[in-house]
Amino acid sequence: MISARRSGFTLIEILIVVGIIGLLVTVLLAVLLGAMDKGDEHMAKDFVNNRIPAAMTTWQQKNGLGSSDFPRSPNMKDGKDYIDGNIELYLELVKKPVDGGEQPYVEDSGYVKGDRNGKPFFQDPWGNPYIYRNYSQKRSKSGNDTQTRIKTKYSEAYDVISMGPDGLYETDDDIAKGK
Repeated sequence: MISARRSGFTLIEILIVVGIIGLLVTVLLAVLLGAMDKGDEHMAKDFVNNRIPAAMTTWQQKNGLGSSDFPRSPNMKDGKDYIDGNIELYLELVKKPVDGGEQPYVEDSGYVKGDRNGKPFFQDPWGNPYIYRNYSQKRSKSGNDTQTRIKTKYSEAYDVISMGPDGLYETDDDIAKGK
């Protein structure tokens, strides 16, 4: 009597292999997404703690200004919709030097460029504009500049703030110089 040899896999064996592959893919995706989130956070921290301070120093030196002078932030309102200061900061640190035939004070690889109504601004890794506020020069009611120096939210001179992954202002995941 000749016995038949069985070849191939049973349905149970195939399901076990597919289940193991699915589990490995799930773990791999979780690790990769976590690494991407950390990369975005690192990029925002590098921007506010390293790139902007270095650009501010270069801006001060090129314009013959002191170490306590910073680009104006024309609108002092607070919150998520604040973007005027960011646009002004972009103009001072990127557009004006380039228009003058110089290198921008912030390297192109150091930021993401956003655009709102044809006006460029610095955008954080989550697609939101950074908040820039310089309280060292406030406008009086008469329109004259006054030298009122007050402490900003996170540092002594100016604030550059990313609202973080949640896109909400003044939450625990905000990224700011000095925080």
